[in-house]
Amino acid sequence: MELNIGKQSVVINEIAYEGTLEQPIESDVLLPDYCPDIVKILRCFCVPRVTSAQAGGGKLTVDLSCACKVFYLGADQNIRCLEQRMPYTKSVDIGVQAGDPIVDASCRTDYVNCRAVNQRRLEIRCAVSIECRVFSRQSQDLVCDASGCGIQLKTAACDVTEISSDTARQWSMHEDLQLASQKPAIQSVIREECCCRISDYKVISGKVVIKGELALHILYQPETGDSRPETMEYALPISQIVDVEGIDEGYTCDVSLFPVSCEFAPKVNLEGESRLIAMDCTLGARVRAHRRQKLGLITDCYSTDYECRMERVPLSCLDLIRVVEDKCIHKCTLPLPENASAVLDLFCIVADISTRSENGAAIALFKLLYCMFTCDEQGDILYSEQPEECEYRIPAEGDAGSFLFLPRGTVLSTSFSMSGASSVDCRCEIAVGGCLYSVMRPKVAVSISCDTAKQKERCRDASLVIYYAANGEDVWEIAKRYNTSLQAVMDENALTETTLQDKRMLLIPIV
Repeated sequence: MELNIGKQSVVINEIAYEGTLEQPIESDVLLPDYCPDIVKILRCFCVPRVTSAQAGGGKLTVDLSCACKVFYLGADQNIRCLEQRMPYTKSVDIGVQAGDPIVDASCRTDYVNCRAVNQRRLEIRCAVSIECRVFSRQSQDLVCDASGCGIQLKTAACDVTEISSDTARQWSMHEDLQLASQKPAIQSVIREECCCRISDYKVISGKVVIKGELALHILYQPETGDSRPETMEYALPISQIVDVEGIDEGYTCDVSLFPVSCEFAPKVNLEGESRLIAMDCTLGARVRAHRRQKLGLITDCYSTDYECRMERVPLSCLDLIRVVEDKCIHKCTLPLPENASAVLDLFCIVADISTRSENGAAIALFKLLYCMFTCDEQGDILYSEQPEECEYRIPAEGDAGSFLFLPRGTVLSTSFSMSGASSVDCRCEIAVGGCLYSVMRPKVAVSISCDTAKQKERCRDASLVIYYAANGEDVWEIAKRYNTSLQAVMDENALTETTLQDKRMLLIPIV
């Protein structure tokens, strides 16, 4: 009898590259003429953002924009902010030619040093780390069925998720923001927070429709020089359509909105008053589409009639456990600086995100930094900060060591209330997003052959063999050892599972 082989083509994603790139940043900054002299540097932040990442020709290229923001006390005794944006491009040889690559890149600030060379000149030194991961998308031909020549197959059901596409687009938003009627006119913008919130999205044929809002928190210095800083908050609607080729309602999507760059400047209204804030923002949307496949993988085989040979290869594949779209709340109590009498502004930033597996769960650890501008009874400005940590746990079935979690963390809001005269109760709301995958590496058959010139000898002394099986034994291995069929052993002993749950005697039919 002839051996008939059936094959199927499976699209899989595997990690072709994983590494960290380092980008040093050095800048000498002169204050513009309209900025007052530097009296004291309060804090310098480096805010890096990946603007694009692509792989091709065995090379990974990442473009990023770094905004260095220096908060200082000016000669007028008010908080001032000087911002400088610098573009960078980082490339690395990844050593492989990734097919249809999908790139994940995120960045963090390792350190920032800033000093005033003189009252008009700043020297900034910092370093940024870029965590990169490149997924290669490729097709693999696998054996899915075989018949004839007494062939016996061991199959394993497996859910495999294909990352079919990763699509991003950017657009601009321009708006003149009106100050509230009870607020004083604006002299300068000190600090801004921009975050995007998704309220809903819908997958239709070839498109993803996204609705949400751009939430803004702005700290500004009023025109009256002796006034304390004021805050304004805005929520602007977002509605976008992202074209994703080939997508339909059967796909599972990870959708994110994010600010790429935001600039704010005071603007005079028609009455000649500085009561507008001109906003110029570039926003981005990203859609990662997943398609799940159910596969029957052949992991072992033998023939009851002939010598059999099987070639197996390790198949590195992903299964999407869930798309995370959640929020977590972090609360803490911060001490006020000595002599501080009032909090002018309090905010929180996500300084770093790391992941680990523990007790059947994937855990994202957010390193937070709470920052405060305060003042004393004399009106002198103070700055203080305190690091905190926040954990987000996702229960997941399976081997904890095989999880791959790609989290995002965005601060949605920070609020505070005084707790006595010397401390502040803080509450930070963090949006947690990303994809949680299970990583599988089964060895599967890519070819099977039987040597019909080498026929196996059959036992002719008995039609049944008694076998005393141990608890936990695999019936497949028993059938293979006695060169009989798995189904014959199952039927003869009325078994419903291939793994034995206790010690027992088995009757092994010799076919």
